[in-house]
Amino acid sequence: LGGGVHMNDLAKILGIDEAKVNIKSINDHAISFYIQTDIKPHSCPNCNALTSKVHDYRIQKIKDIPLQGKSCFLFLKKRRYHCSHCGKHFYKSYPFIAKYLHRTSRLTRWIASSFFDTLNIQQIANRANVSSHTVSFIKCFLQFIILLLILEKPFP
Repeated sequence: LGGGVHMNDLAKILGIDEAKVNIKSINDHAISFYIQTDIKPHSCPNCNALTSKVHDYRIQKIKDIPLQGKSCFLFLKKRRYHCSHCGKHFYKSYPFIAKYLHRTSRLTRWIASSFFDTLNIQQIANRANVSSHTVSFIKCFLQFIILLLILEKPFP
């Protein structure tokens, strides 16, 4: 990943649509990217009114799958909107991260697929650069989903 990589290519590599991606830093152990999106009208989750009014921003650090054998971090400039209709503030949702998590959906899937390898929880955690607690949580969640599938119950 050098200066010849276009930011659209970086977005494709990271599996992120409609975002501007720039390399933040590269060192021996990690690669970091800065991500931001354009302002677009969004529906208020409280009243469904459309708004483009930005209340504020914050930077969220998100872990992604290792890249070139290095830890990968995304620094997402999250936007919080203000609804002029009901006065509520809400964050834009991003399809590549689940609400309240600091890891990409892609990293969760990558960890889940690691269970098919002959690795233990600590090895998977080390490989993904996450805690063993995170890996255990994903394993328990997958076991729960498998149980629901076996019992033919709908997902909660």
